[in-house]
Amino acid sequence: MSFKELTDDIINTPLLRLASSNSYIFSHLTLQEFLAAKALSEHEDCEAIFYHAYFDTSLTELEVIPIFLGLSKNQAHFFQLLENQERFPESFTYTNIRLRARALAYITEDCDGDIYKSVDNLMKDVKKHLLDKIDLAQTSLNSLDLPPFFEIVIKSFSLANAIFAKSITNYFEEYYKADDGKLAKVLGLLGNSCAIERLCDLLEKWRNNKSAVLLKATANALGQVQSHTQNPRVVQGLQKSLFRREYNYDNINLSVASALGQIGCSSVDKGIVDKLLTIVASKKSRSLNKLWVNTIKTMSVLNIQSDKIRRTIIGNLPNSPDEEVLRILPSMFSIKHGEQMMGYLNVPSSSTYLRCLAIRVLSEIGYRQAIPQIIELLNSEESSIRSEAAKALGQLKAIEAKNKLIDKCSKCSKCFDKEPVVRASVVWTLGAMRCEEAENALEKALLCDSSPHVRAIAAEALGKLKSASTNNLIEALEKERELLVQSYIIRAIGDLKSVSSENINKLKQLAVTSVRELHYELLITLGKLQDKSSILTLVQKLLDTEDLLIKNAAAKAFLSFKPIEIREALANCQNKQLLDFSRYYTKKFSVSPANKTISY
Repeated sequence: MSFKELTDDIINTPLLRLASSNSYIFSHLTLQEFLAAKALSEHEDCEAIFYHAYFDTSLTELEVIPIFLGLSKNQAHFFQLLENQERFPESFTYTNIRLRARALAYITEDCDGDIYKSVDNLMKDVKKHLLDKIDLAQTSLNSLDLPPFFEIVIKSFSLANAIFAKSITNYFEEYYKADDGKLAKVLGLLGNSCAIERLCDLLEKWRNNKSAVLLKATANALGQVQSHTQNPRVVQGLQKSLFRREYNYDNINLSVASALGQIGCSSVDKGIVDKLLTIVASKKSRSLNKLWVNTIKTMSVLNIQSDKIRRTIIGNLPNSPDEEVLRILPSMFSIKHGEQMMGYLNVPSSSTYLRCLAIRVLSEIGYRQAIPQIIELLNSEESSIRSEAAKALGQLKAIEAKNKLIDKCSKCSKCFDKEPVVRASVVWTLGAMRCEEAENALEKALLCDSSPHVRAIAAEALGKLKSASTNNLIEALEKERELLVQSYIIRAIGDLKSVSSENINKLKQLAVTSVRELHYELLITLGKLQDKSSILTLVQKLLDTEDLLIKNAAAKAFLSFKPIEIREALANCQNKQLLDFSRYYTKKFSVSPANKTISY
């Protein structure tokens, strides 16, 4: 092969992509990170570069430094450097601890013996700086709403080499030995092979002890681990944990089934399927609606499907439609069931639940042959059927129904439909169809409908129409008193984008005077509109407010502008604090992704 042919082959391979003129980068960032880390490990001044890289957040969140720590010939030395908190101070997000934890994935069996001492010191730092500061005793066992950084730190250990996995797992097990529920949560986050085996032990322990809450906690933990797909012990343990009692009021079955679904269990014991069918067909379970619904959800997450199961479900639907079940069941049907579902639409003996299910299935499978029948159901006596029919027409993009829908929407609330849920469905459908002819009808619904929910959906629908008038939305915003509707109107204005400077000024004024609940939407919308005159307002918000929600919205909107636009907008600004702030952020976020690696 000639040099030219080789060059052409390299250029055309999927491994590389063009970054700029005569400049190529790897399509998969990991290759670039590895080569950068390798070059750094061989550099004569690697320690100085490593020191400066530690304070660059664009590098510490990549894998360059962890790989470098694993490739370095003097691993223990760099670990000891990181242990020096004065030289390498810990960040709010525990960057120091996470770098050392992630590096354990790249250290091999022939490592320096001193590295084991460094791992012990790392675990002591985890205890001192993280575990001891979080009072898990005050945290709900059922939710374990831990701070986000807690989960991130524990997950940083998940890929550690097997030579460290057992000691790391043992450390966490010793720390939480007094509380198996919290231990299960942490082991689920850790997710290595040792943690999985320990979770299987806990599952067996609590199954035999009939402890419902801890059995559920352990099942949830196993469900969140991604590395044990089809592990026989995990699958068997979870399947044995199903249906410990015939009627389950504490959602254990659902938690166990969800875990099986999450790990990709491809087959379920026939006895379990039979048990599910028995519960679905039971009058007692239908009277206990939650039990029936959870059984259906269990079958869904386990992906259990057959004609027998479908027939059993259809033949045993409870009296009242349940939104959760209507959302789940269509996944059990396909296009081949279209005619069967159409047969249920106008049969008088069909229950309301069944007809709602049939409409939902037909819309989900895209069965357009059913559109004429669904249009007729807009006049049904049952409000739930009228609502389902309207939403189905929107999902099917049934343009042939738009005139009838517009005609309905143009009437006053009482003449339109007495049920707000039906009016909301019709309005949503006109928006989903991007029906420009419906603009006047939607504006009428926004201004005149008695239901705040319908007015909010009308605002959302108008935001999808290119022809919608921003002036009318601003007018509706000034008249509206419901916060929910106001927030939807503000979002709609942001979606339209073509907004006059006069209306932008009105929004900026609202961002100063409005209640807290609207600040978030207003700031995000100012970012969407990309009006340079809003930049000063956004920066001022970032500096003045202590409210994290508002600060995050202002930052998100601020960063939607290009650095050059920010500099231009603040060119004549005399406020030194604003100028320093803008210079810092435009410099920080002007780095291109392609340059976020050490050159090699």
